[in-house]
Amino acid sequence: MLKQLVLTTAWAFCATGVQAHEFWVEPQPFQVLVGEQLQLDLRVGQMLEGRSYPYLSHKFARFTVDDATHINPLAGNEGDIPAMTYQADTPGLHVISYHALPERLTYDSFADFAAFLEEEGLAEVILRHRARGLLETGFSEGYSRNAKALVQVGAPEQGQTDRVAGLPFELVALENPYAAQDQLHVRLLWQGAPFADAQVTLFHRPTSGEVTRQIFRTDAGGGALIPFTASGTYLLSAVHMEERPAESGEVWHSTWASLSFGWAAGVKP
Repeated sequence: MLKQLVLTTAWAFCATGVQAHEFWVEPQPFQVLVGEQLQLDLRVGQMLEGRSYPYLSHKFARFTVDDATHINPLAGNEGDIPAMTYQADTPGLHVISYHALPERLTYDSFADFAAFLEEEGLAEVILRHRARGLLETGFSEGYSRNAKALVQVGAPEQGQTDRVAGLPFELVALENPYAAQDQLHVRLLWQGAPFADAQVTLFHRPTSGEVTRQIFRTDAGGGALIPFTASGTYLLSAVHMEERPAESGEVWHSTWASLSFGWAAGVKP
């Protein structure tokens, strides 16, 4: 049975040192006609609000679009914001994938680290940190991002579905959200295998009104059932934390997965 814990909050950016910032791909727009151009904006922030991140080729291992016939690299101009513009010539559901190279941050406050873990459903890592006898200040965490976005080109049709991109940590939509009615089955994969009992956070920015946040947990098969009934931008996010030996220079490594799409009730391109 799918397990669900729902928490809805109004948008309220917390300007602290906590590094719990989502990273996502936000196409502009999410739905286009065949042959139209769209922009791909890389975004980092909280509650679907934040800053644009430029196209920097040395920051990622992969930036591709899968149009169900080919997987093509997305090559842009260094420093561009939005990061990419491309022409959608093939009808269907296009899958944008971005795999960032690892980066590192250092915590000067254990309270910030603990707050991040609590927010991402990883509170047990606080106990593991202390059980390992690690320092509570001046320690480093590595992190890497895996972002996907779904773009509908032309009208949604039977058989148009998300595809597994092969990212280390990946959220996969089991139906086409542009053809779904009021809910979406998703699966969370770690190294290609279903990832059970993990928090998946859903952010929704409606066409008018405040951003909301809902929390779900994956079932034994890595699945979760995500409801959506209102138009707007949707972002799913999950975080996995692994131990690293202290001599490696980082004592933890977090891997992030995101999946974004835009949905308009009753609207087709």
